[in-house]
Amino acid sequence: MSPCLIFVLRELTILSVEGRGSATIHDVTISEILPPPVPNMSDTLKDLIAERTKLEKALARNNKALKALEHYLDSVKANVLPAAQLKDLVDSYETTAAGLDDQITKIEAELSETNEAVKEEKSKLAAPDDNVKLRRKASIGVFAAKEGLVKISLIYGAFRLVRDVVML
Repeated sequence: MSPCLIFVLRELTILSVEGRGSATIHDVTISEILPPPVPNMSDTLKDLIAERTKLEKALARNNKALKALEHYLDSVKANVLPAAQLKDLVDSYETTAAGLDDQITKIEAELSETNEAVKEEKSKLAAPDDNVKLRRKASIGVFAAKEGLVKISLIYGAFRLVRDVVML
């Protein structure tokens, strides 16, 4: 078996703090700023979800009414209904069924629009992809024995280096 080298890459962040004036720099700390919590619900989204629920219930009611109408037409027996009234029954069925079909089509279109609006609102609420490196803060303690002008310079750098070499 031949030897194998493994290089472990590490990222190094350097923050240099330089000061000029009659003060002492101490307690330099780098920390990460936590992102604000991402809201998962807005008033607009709540309204859209409520509207979608109403439309889904209206669609279910209309589909149920259409099935009940069809079931009623299927249940009519020839020996009970006189032939003279058959045309009126079929015309009434056609009118009622066409009205329900129109309502179902309208509700389905509104439901589709509402679903798209819900998707758009959810995408607005989604957390933006941000760079973790841009969420760092530096805290610097400065002590001055007397009042005077103090200048502080921050020099930031980051690079990758080979830190560990492991031979197997």
